[in-house]
Formats: sequence, C-alpha cells, structure tokens
Amino acid sequence: MRGGGVPGATLAVDLPDGTTLHEVTAWNATSAGASGALISTPADVNRFFAALLNGRLLRPAELSAMRSTVPADPARMWPGAQSGLGVYKTALQGCKGEWWGHRGSFFGYRTISATTPDGRQATIALNQHPTPSLGAAQELITTTLCDL
Repeated sequence: MRGGGVPGATLAVDLPDGTTLHEVTAWNATSAGASGALISTPADVNRFFAALLNGRLLRPAELSAMRSTVPADPARMWPGAQSGLGVYKTALQGCKGEWWGHRGSFFGYRTISATTPDGRQATIALNQHPTPSLGAAQELITTTLCDL
C-alpha cells in the first residue's frame, strides 16, 4: 500500500438497488488508528480470542472486568448483544449457549469473530461491506457455531 485517500468517482459502481460501491483497496486503513493498523487472518483472530477468553493474556480480575456487560446500543449492534470492555456477548439463537467476540468494519470490510465458552470459534472476514448487513453476518456466525 502506498498512501491512501478518498476513492474517486471513476472508481465507483452504482448497483441496481441504489447502493454505490467504491474501490477502497488503496485506502490506508491506519487512518482508523489502531483498529486498522494490524493485518491478520481469521485463524490469527481465532487464536487471539482463544488466548484472551481462556485467561492466557489477562489476569482473572481484568478478564472479569472485560466480561462485565451492559446492553449494547441497538443502533450499532444486533438485537440482544451485550457490550463489555472491548468484547460483546451474544446468546446463540437456535442452540444453547452464548458467544463472546468482537466485530469491526471499515470502508469495504467487515469482520466478526466469535468464541463460545466450550471452545467453538468462527471468524468471518468480508470484503463487500456495507453488504451483507451486520445482521446477516451475525446470523452466519450463529449458524456456524450451532452446527459445530
């Protein structure tokens, strides 16, 4: 990557539903601060969350504080999400249990990572943001975790 900038009009595609897609691969994601400064694979993200949520990265009191939740802002998250300190908790719909993880998005990208207390994991990395919707991505996480 060399620099970045706002995608130009010549790099836009108008879709039949009225959505305009922009070519964003030259955009420097570090403009989002630390959230865009790390390049990793879904497997890397799964390993990180396994270590974090199994207590290998933080002391018990710190992990407990992270897992203390309040209802998440419904305008920014899916229904029923609980927000902790840097992690979200969501009940699994369609099977028993819950998952912990995080989601993020940036121009052209969306990622959701989820880990259940019994060790099931799924990380989805999409490069077609804003579609599919956050709800559709969360539903895919739930379906995947329930089928593991």
